[in-house]
Amino acid sequence: MNDASCLRHFFVGIILLLVIQTVFMLGGYMVEKAMGFPVTGVPSAIGLTLVLVLGILISRRLSEYVVLGSFTLAFLAPLILFLTVFFKVVPVNMPWAKGSLIYLALLTCGVWTYFLVKIVRGRL
Repeated sequence: MNDASCLRHFFVGIILLLVIQTVFMLGGYMVEKAMGFPVTGVPSAIGLTLVLVLGILISRRLSEYVVLGSFTLAFLAPLILFLTVFFKVVPVNMPWAKGSLIYLALLTCGVWTYFLVKIVRGRL
């Protein structure tokens, strides 16, 4: 595989993450606000899980660089949720938000660890 196609696959992953997380984070916030619920972070967790699943499915046709690209900026989801919880910008359901935050952080770190091991072993 040449460098241009690797870079193209990497950017497909970044676009995948940005589109799905924007839809789930903003859509989830709007739904929670409309229903009178405090922020839980569950839509972000569902969105990031969907990014991982779709990234894996797309990577079967393209390459693993799709998943690598999609999780390069994945730290933004737990960071935004953490900042929302920490600064209490909007009402927050703390138990749900903490659970979502832990899940988002573990999912992101798990994928990063997978790719770190692959890079160190020279298989990527």
